[in-house]
Amino acid sequence: MYSPQAMFHHYKRAMAASARAALLLGSLLALLSLEAAAMCPYHMLWMEGSPMKLPDEQIAQHSTARGVQFHRTLLQNGAPENRQADGKVEGVEFPIGGGSCAYTNPMTQGRSCIQFTGELWANAPGRAEKRCTVEGPSPGATDGEYAAEALCEAFSDADFAGVCVLDAGEAEEVRTTFLSRVGEPASSCEQLKAVCETFVGGIFDGQGGKCGAGPAADTDRGPVNTSAPCQLSPGIAGGGHMHIDSHWDSTCENQENEYAQPLRWAADIETVLIQKGSRTVGRIYYDIANNRKRQDWLHVEGNEASLLFGIKNATAVHVHGELSIMDWDKGVCIKTKVPVGNLRSNWVLDSYGAGTVSQYLGPGYILYNGAFRHVRQWRKTEPLENAFMVQSYDEEQEWETPEGMKRRPLLRETPGSPGQGDAIDIFYNHTTEFEDSVFDILDGLDCRAMEGGGGGGFGELNTNSTFHIDSSFVRVDCDDCGLVYSDKEAEDNVADAKAPKGNATYLNGTEVIRQEGLLELTWEYFPDSDTFSFNFKSEVTGSWLALAFPKFSCAMVPADAVVAVPGDDGSEDDISPYKMEVAALSGVVLDNGQVLEDATLTKADGMQELSFSRKADNGGESVLNPLAPIDLTWAIGSDMALGYHGADGRGCLTINGVES
Repeated sequence: MYSPQAMFHHYKRAMAASARAALLLGSLLALLSLEAAAMCPYHMLWMEGSPMKLPDEQIAQHSTARGVQFHRTLLQNGAPENRQADGKVEGVEFPIGGGSCAYTNPMTQGRSCIQFTGELWANAPGRAEKRCTVEGPSPGATDGEYAAEALCEAFSDADFAGVCVLDAGEAEEVRTTFLSRVGEPASSCEQLKAVCETFVGGIFDGQGGKCGAGPAADTDRGPVNTSAPCQLSPGIAGGGHMHIDSHWDSTCENQENEYAQPLRWAADIETVLIQKGSRTVGRIYYDIANNRKRQDWLHVEGNEASLLFGIKNATAVHVHGELSIMDWDKGVCIKTKVPVGNLRSNWVLDSYGAGTVSQYLGPGYILYNGAFRHVRQWRKTEPLENAFMVQSYDEEQEWETPEGMKRRPLLRETPGSPGQGDAIDIFYNHTTEFEDSVFDILDGLDCRAMEGGGGGGFGELNTNSTFHIDSSFVRVDCDDCGLVYSDKEAEDNVADAKAPKGNATYLNGTEVIRQEGLLELTWEYFPDSDTFSFNFKSEVTGSWLALAFPKFSCAMVPADAVVAVPGDDGSEDDISPYKMEVAALSGVVLDNGQVLEDATLTKADGMQELSFSRKADNGGESVLNPLAPIDLTWAIGSDMALGYHGADGRGCLTINGVES
């Protein structure tokens, strides 16, 4: 058996020859899946087959691996003279087909929608309804609301951008609606088109939307400060990745800590796909000061059938929002846009990234390079997969770097990409000295942009992972690691030692959330007791209703919630506090640590009202600050049994202590 280092030297000789590349449809998808485990812990946020590809829009559908050759059966472009000021086209008709399915994006907790436009769905609407409400419209989505004769609401939204068409022209054709909002680079027309056609293997159609044909299609993209350091990718992606337009420097939080990887480093890497019995070796280079990375790998052991399309000898270069990959065996180079920047140096040490949690595991031992090695370990959640990653740092020997003494990352355990299994990455021969020219290896090659068609992929999560989150997964900080936890400090400052806010005064307000089918929220704050009271009034009676206090604006999880379930046949109403950890019914967990006061559910004059009071700090995770805006979410069910809310049964608002 060759050592990983010897294998790598053999690998370098094997890739010495270079060639001009021609586009090979589908190869990018194979390369991405092969590279995923070693490339970044949060690859599920943008990898083919993942339901978490974009921070702002849910893209993934139940894709197939049939290798279907897609062909266009799209609406004709509207004439330029019909284009309105907002970029939309008059006269474009959108097919209803077998109906629509609105659901909660498991990543952003925002609403997404697919339109069942194929003949299969139109001729058998029951199949569409089953796909929406039983099977789930997208991996991780469990609250599909089916409408047999309705279009997705996004088609009438002022920010409608276009659709991603899967199985175009086939009986199972479906279309996912996209929105493109001002100032959100990840939802730009360029990014939406790239993700649809590159990652999903669909066809992007901007008819009637902002991303229709013509040079004005992307003029709504807001300004981005490309020089700003320390910016995270939006949403859950920020748990691992920096923003595509940002970079990292010494001013970023905890960068000076010994457990934050250097801004610039390289190492030999060995990756084992556990369930596949496959092993690759190679070299990885990080330069996050310039938001770039290179990784080389060669398959050296195990069944080559575990490698999609048999790709086993490659180099990938990821710079900001562009990824280029060279298959040295086939002489093929492909480039594509990606919606995330590179892995940040402190990703596992903090709980940044919506819904992610970092847990310090403490010291331990791992088998490394033939001997047991003393390490410190952290693990971090990947919320949608309900799994976690573990990273181990060397405690036996410090690493002298230009930034001071650091601890080497030795081993990383990662839930695998769909169909690939879990991965163990082992790093050897760490260094901070290498030439900038390593990132130029693909310069001069004909790395052509990936085009739509022929992709396919895996539409499910990694169900064979062994890294599933258990009930004991809670945030744990390291008190003796010298780390700064500014997010926690902010919460502690808000709590202010559970004391009444000295500068706060009596506040009250009313928000009419909805006029038709009236929804109204009234609140008060009493400074003497540091207590808030809430009254949530609904014209929808005979159903459960809830108010929640989320950690992130408009996010379903994590959050503290108050849920009222009406009694049935004379039984008492149930009004209880809950903590919401996962965007699913199983993630709504009774929390007796929260204290509610005067909680009542009244029904009179065709109205239903939930009233309760709570301290600013009532023992839950959310501490309300009367001197700052307070985010809330609300939900209403369709019947008395606690379950999934309807398409119009959820929303969010912010109160500021003034009359609305």
